[in-house]
Amino acid sequence: MSLTRREALHQSGWILAGVLSAGSIASLVTGCGQPATSSLGDWTPAALSPDQANLLAELAETIIPKTDTAGAKDAKVHETIDDTLHLIVADDEKQRFLAGLEMVDAESQKQFGKKFTALSAGDREALVQSMADAAKQDTSDASDPFKMVYQMVLFTYCTSEVACKEVFKIDQIPGSYQGCIPFSEVGQVWAPI
Repeated sequence: MSLTRREALHQSGWILAGVLSAGSIASLVTGCGQPATSSLGDWTPAALSPDQANLLAELAETIIPKTDTAGAKDAKVHETIDDTLHLIVADDEKQRFLAGLEMVDAESQKQFGKKFTALSAGDREALVQSMADAAKQDTSDASDPFKMVYQMVLFTYCTSEVACKEVFKIDQIPGSYQGCIPFSEVGQVWAPI
């Protein structure tokens, strides 16, 4: 039996409606329970466990701390990365990302005898710096999971609304292109959008 395009679209619509209704019913059922208390506030991670999300939040804030500009927590880097892992990233890449988080805790245990989240701010900075230096020195073809975590934190922060509005200079309707002008005339790094 061959289907016409109209019949195929009609059947696809019914299938899509079934998938959407199943998701809606599931969200209603799970929404009836009591909210879990978390050190992450009202936010509940979808791809990460609460411990992994907390580790990611603290690691991101160590990489990009709050100074006179917004830090990684202000930009909700950990929430955006969790959404990215949940909705976009393939399973093998997600596992590599999680391995990078595990590397941070393993190295923390090795150097300080504690989890990363239990370290002082100075120890966290020293650990991240040593791991970043080691990742830079590694020229092997194998992808370093920590490097993936580090790069994802930086990319997510640099493309966040907070960074684009508060850290970078932005001109959504740019004028003419001027390739060689002194940095002093520009005054800031331009937003990557």
